Amino acid sequence: MSPPPESGAGGRGTGRDEGEERGVSEDTDFLLTTTRDRRLEKEDITSYVNRKREMFLVQYALGVKRDEIRKLEEIAMAEEQKLVAAERYLKESAEMFDEFVKENDKNASEAVRMAEAATKAKLEKTSEIKRLNSQLMAIKNEISRNNETLAELRSCQTFLHSLSPQEWQDKVRAADKKARKSVEIAEDGPLPERGGAGRTPLVRVTDEECRLFFTSPSQLLQLFSELEEQNLSLIQNSQETEELLEDLRQTHKETGHTLNTQIHNLKRQVDLLMRAIELEEEKGSDLEMNSKLLSYGEYRADDQEQMLAEMNKKVASVYAKCIGPNEANISSLNMLTAIEGCLEQLFETIETLPADKVEAAEKLKDKERRMRLRAEKMAEQRLYQELKLRRMQERATGGPAKTRGRKVMYRSEPPVMKKKQTTSKAEKEKEEEEMLYFFT
Repeated sequence: MSPPPESGAGGRGTGRDEGEERGVSEDTDFLLTTTRDRRLEKEDITSYVNRKREMFLVQYALGVKRDEIRKLEEIAMAEEQKLVAAERYLKESAEMFDEFVKENDKNASEAVRMAEAATKAKLEKTSEIKRLNSQLMAIKNEISRNNETLAELRSCQTFLHSLSPQEWQDKVRAADKKARKSVEIAEDGPLPERGGAGRTPLVRVTDEECRLFFTSPSQLLQLFSELEEQNLSLIQNSQETEELLEDLRQTHKETGHTLNTQIHNLKRQVDLLMRAIELEEEKGSDLEMNSKLLSYGEYRADDQEQMLAEMNKKVASVYAKCIGPNEANISSLNMLTAIEGCLEQLFETIETLPADKVEAAEKLKDKERRMRLRAEKMAEQRLYQELKLRRMQERATGGPAKTRGRKVMYRSEPPVMKKKQTTSKAEKEKEEEEMLYFFT
């Protein structure tokens, strides 16, 4: 609602003239009142003009102020009118807002009522869906139980059919085929299958399929007793076969163990023989070298005879210690052969003895041999020292040797020819130990 229109310009001009006339009359009255009791004095024209001027200025200022007051009053009246119009407009707006709020409350209550109705319907549908789902699950469980029962019954039926005679089975198959053909002809086509995805096809079961060969439990008991007797005989045969197989396994194991032991012993004997062969080859090479030296004439015949006699004497002493006295007066070669056979027997006997005892005996013998070698070495050193002292004494007691003639000029010695060593130092030491061990 718009505020009322303001007054026109003509009305404002008329009111202004009336106000000026009223102001002039009031000023005249005011002047008369103020100058009534004043004493008139003579004054000059200048003061008179100034006073008139001041009076005019005062009257003008009063007129201006009255105009301002009047304008302010008019503005205040206009503002009051606007305020009244605004109050009226605000009242109308408040009434319209109240109507809008009432309408909105009405719509909200209607919406709440509709929402409650929809929620109630939704709850009813949800409960109905749950009830139907529970029924569906119960039906599915029943179907699964029936399927399990059917599978179990079919397995039993298959088992009973397998126990039935072959002639009866062929007869049942032929009757089943004939019944199926008659059903297909009656329905003008093949057997329909219901359902699609998630459904089980419809299966028709004929009477021939449900028929069994066995009509009483006694037939099954008799058949089971026969099968049990057959199974017992088969179990007995299998047990006998297992026992025989176990005996064969044990025999194979023992034979393998025996063969492994024999192979191990044979390998040890082969190793010992190879070592003996190597030693014999070394001895043969040494003997060949000695024979070559003897054949080249480095030793004289009497020296060779003396060496052979000493060797025969040592062989005879070893033979006497190992085997016994040489009553048959056999040759040195035969005595060495007998000594070698005795050594082989001793080696075989050592193999049968406990390993710890053999090792302890070997350590003891090695210790005795080392002590004997050490004593012999000390004796040789002592003899060498005595010989050295004797020579020093002879040199000290004898006079100085006189040189005669011209002094012999020193000449460089010819280069020493390096001889190829056939045996190493370790082999020589081993050979010396063996010589000392066997022939001392």
